[in-house]
Amino acid sequence: MLYKLHYLMLSLLAFGFYGAGLLDPFENSFSSKSTFFLILPLIATFAVILLSDNVKEEDLNILHIKKNYLNNDLLILIFISIFLTFISLKFLSLSISNDAYFYATSGLIHVLKISEILASKTSFLNDLNVSSLIQILSFFIIFGFIFIGFILYRLNLNLKIKIFIFLSLIFLLRFSVSLLGGNENPHPPFVGFIFFLLSPLLGISDISAKLSFFLPYLFFAFFLYQTFKNYASNIVSAILCIALLSIPAILFLGSTFEQSFWGMLCFSISLILISQNKNINYQKIFFLITIFCFFRSSSILACIPVALHFLFHNNKNLIFKEKIIKLTQASMPILIFSPFFLFALVENSDSNIGRISFDENIFLVSWYIEIIKNVIDAFSIAPTLFLAALILMTVKHRLFSIGLLFFALLILIYNLIDETGHPKYQLEYIVPILIFYLILFLKKYNSRASRNFISIIAIGLIINNVNLIWNFKDQCIESSSPYNEQKFEYEAKFGCNFVSQPPFKLADAYNELRRLDGFSSMYLPGVYYDGTLSQIMNGATVQEWKSITKVLKNQKKIERSHQIDWRGSNALDIDQNNEIRFVIIADVLNAAKLKENLIELGWMVRSSYTHPMFYTNVTLLERSK
Repeated sequence: MLYKLHYLMLSLLAFGFYGAGLLDPFENSFSSKSTFFLILPLIATFAVILLSDNVKEEDLNILHIKKNYLNNDLLILIFISIFLTFISLKFLSLSISNDAYFYATSGLIHVLKISEILASKTSFLNDLNVSSLIQILSFFIIFGFIFIGFILYRLNLNLKIKIFIFLSLIFLLRFSVSLLGGNENPHPPFVGFIFFLLSPLLGISDISAKLSFFLPYLFFAFFLYQTFKNYASNIVSAILCIALLSIPAILFLGSTFEQSFWGMLCFSISLILISQNKNINYQKIFFLITIFCFFRSSSILACIPVALHFLFHNNKNLIFKEKIIKLTQASMPILIFSPFFLFALVENSDSNIGRISFDENIFLVSWYIEIIKNVIDAFSIAPTLFLAALILMTVKHRLFSIGLLFFALLILIYNLIDETGHPKYQLEYIVPILIFYLILFLKKYNSRASRNFISIIAIGLIINNVNLIWNFKDQCIESSSPYNEQKFEYEAKFGCNFVSQPPFKLADAYNELRRLDGFSSMYLPGVYYDGTLSQIMNGATVQEWKSITKVLKNQKKIERSHQIDWRGSNALDIDQNNEIRFVIIADVLNAAKLKENLIELGWMVRSSYTHPMFYTNVTLLERSK
């Protein structure tokens, strides 16, 4: 029974709490389409509960974490954590940037809305930091859900009654969210969920946002270490784990706020689980994939290797028709995600299938050469050669074809979606394949000589990784202005293209702004999605937040009326708005020109910070008195 309540709780959080896949009823007047998306998750969830196989309670330990795991390997785990944290400090100290503001805001959407209401209706909260207010509200919301979940789990009620209660709660929450405007966000509802979960403990800041990804990254390191331990010694496993996860591209992705991280994790964990020789619970793996789908929609592609493994490497005594039936039963949890998947395709086709373009050169050699070039550019030459060697050395392994077919499909799909070679897409599919073939190597070659060989390679890789991270500006930067303000892309030398988000650090500008008591009259133009999360993360009080929101709303209205790109701003419009006294220029279209124009209009530079590693500039300007 317990596993069915897990399905219900997942649906309650995704479709109830976040209201994923809901249209605005005031635009559609509760049309048949609105009603369809309102109730579809209830139908899908009930179908999963009704049709899925029973799972033993002990099988709910999805990642096979052993009870004595921490006791046996505590020192090694501490060392891995310290090492990865130490070399990633320069990444963790950066502000979140670009799309991360949208993802983080979506995770905090409820507490932000409640905070707005409280701020507008009361004055006794004016001196409180907005971050602290959100922290308090998040605590009560999360505690409420935990309490409701605990009661429903522990109540001695018939399963049918519990199912009815859960489905009723999902409907009531969806109906409420629908009346409040719905949730037409094309991105999965959990993209900022971990940030929300950590907010009662860590508050709202850039570092807490980064930790909402870095902590799962460290947990994955522990899981990876445990996996390697099945085939190698503790020391060799630790070396291999550090060698892989210290690759700059992987380290940066795990130290930022980017949803591609969840796709990488899902593909990796799914491939690791099917690489095990026995006791593979396919329904459990499909449930895990379903959870990841609510973090990253492309995680659904992980069903491909799992299905191939089920059909061709399991239940060899069954005929193919029987395998199909059993596979369908095992994959039932995916139905929970299907309502959002359908919603994203139907209502947001431009953000999904609309991005796929079939290049006329797709079947030409030049297209594949370009793909290889993109992979090396994002992953660097050493890890790419390591992957190539692993693939060649495991050709005769029985699971080789599954990895290769999945690799080929991911290459095709991701390069049809994005032809620019953006590192986050390259990493999402290349990292899982590297891990998969390393496991196949460890399973195939188990002699002491092979372990010594792979350890030497791994140590060399660690040295290469650390050298590239610590000497990034000397080895990877070609100019003093590596950030392209028109394309919003960071440009480094070939083999160093692992900066998947703009590496800005806003903390110094905000510290100066606090010293000048300028929060209430500041403006932050650029790729911040017309939101105020950056100011909240850097200590804005409720009273200052009210003023910041008013200034932002008025300025954006002026700029939109003058056809200014939402990612940019206009110096004259800023200068003529007397509400604005301070401007922070960072991740904004044509930043250098905007700063130059403001200075020409008489604005003064109060602080200017250039990051010593990435050479990105953040400037605080003040209106001349």
